[in-house]
Amino acid sequence: MHTACLRLVVWQARRPSSSSYHPQRCDHLSARVHELERQVEELKEAIEVERQVKQAERLLKEEEKNKRMCKICHGRQVEILSLPSKHLCMCAGIV
Repeated sequence: MHTACLRLVVWQARRPSSSSYHPQRCDHLSARVHELERQVEELKEAIEVERQVKQAERLLKEEEKNKRMCKICHGRQVEILSLPSKHLCMCAGIV
C-alpha cells in the first residue's frame, strides 16, 4: 500500500503541469519505491522459508510422537520392552 502511495507522489511530481516539478526528488522517490519493492520480495521469501521450517519441525515432532506410540493400540505411549528382541513397542494396557 505504501508503494502505491509513493508511486502516486512520483507520478504527480512528474506531471508537466506541476509547478513543483523536481527531477531529483522524482528520481529519489522512484529509487525508494524500487528499494521498498525489493524489500517486500525479500520479506515474502523469508516468510516462506519460515513457514517451511515450521512445517518441517511439526512433521519431525509428529514423527517422534508416532515412534513413541504403542504399535498395537496406537493410543498410548510405549512402556513395555519385549525380550529377547528388546523392541520397545507396546503400552502397559496390552499386557
